[in-house]
Amino acid sequence: GNASDEELIAGLLGKNDFAYLEFLSRFHDVIEGRVTATIRRFSDALCTEETVDDIAFSVESMMTDHRETLRAFDAAKGTLADWVARVAQQATLMHLDELTTAPTRQMKKIR
Repeated sequence: GNASDEELIAGLLGKNDFAYLEFLSRFHDVIEGRVTATIRRFSDALCTEETVDDIAFSVESMMTDHRETLRAFDAAKGTLADWVARVAQQATLMHLDELTTAPTRQMKKIR
């Protein structure tokens, strides 16, 4: 479709199925690319297809299901593509933090 960034956000906020499909077709590769690049900066070992898919899916869900996330987009500050990439990067960093700190937390509990 040819929806503008603002129209796409409005459609997602209105739970429009076409907006959802357009969002995924437009930004899936952007999200997956940013997730992959962010993980690789930390560890090639963590950069499995499964991890990338899990994080990309959670980013897509967060962006299409959570109105607070959608409302945070500000067209005056840049394109939706740039914003989606930033959100994907932040979500990936949070996910990596959980992956790398969870075992140490459990170790502390055991002792």
